[in-house]
Amino acid sequence: MALHTIQQGEHITRIALDHGFTDPAVIWDHAQNKALKDLRKNPNVLAPGDKLFIPDKSLRTEERPTENSHKFRLHTRGLRLVVTIHKPDHSPLKDTPIVLEVEGTRRELKTDTHGRINEYVPAHAESARLKYKEDPALPETVVDLKIGHLDPADTPAGQRARLHNLGYDTGDPDNPADLKTAVEEFQLEFGLKVDGIIGPKTINALIKAHGC
Repeated sequence: MALHTIQQGEHITRIALDHGFTDPAVIWDHAQNKALKDLRKNPNVLAPGDKLFIPDKSLRTEERPTENSHKFRLHTRGLRLVVTIHKPDHSPLKDTPIVLEVEGTRRELKTDTHGRINEYVPAHAESARLKYKEDPALPETVVDLKIGHLDPADTPAGQRARLHNLGYDTGDPDNPADLKTAVEEFQLEFGLKVDGIIGPKTINALIKAHGC
């Protein structure tokens, strides 16, 4: 048994594999992680400093006749990368060819009617790159992604990242006034009380608009 302190960029799928578990749910659903599970909800959006209990692995045995050969298949869960792309007016960039590059591999995909791609990537992948054209006449757009680096929406870093991803200018990370302006613009656009304060309603709206 061990208590693991979450570092920036870590998520439950990667942590599970690092500790020899093929199913992250064995860790996430453990009773000693209930408080963290209730707090964070999403096991792949954790905050640096969070404490995650890692249980001991249990030994599984299988009985088979010794005179025969047998095949055993190990099932592992990959990491699902879901990205939604919007135009400047926040409408989805739907049915658009897009190239996804991860860990040296290149995949040619197409966004769905919601402007989304939904792909499995290696659990230890730390970065990805998207390439697409919003319009054939426009230059190619290149977006670099840091996988696992999105902090929870109730943290300042997570709030700033979501606003930035949604196209709002969050300005200087060390200037709270810049973040307040971005929050006010978001609140105005989504019909919320415009006060620049990130309360529960604004957090919920931010999670819904961002997708997580």
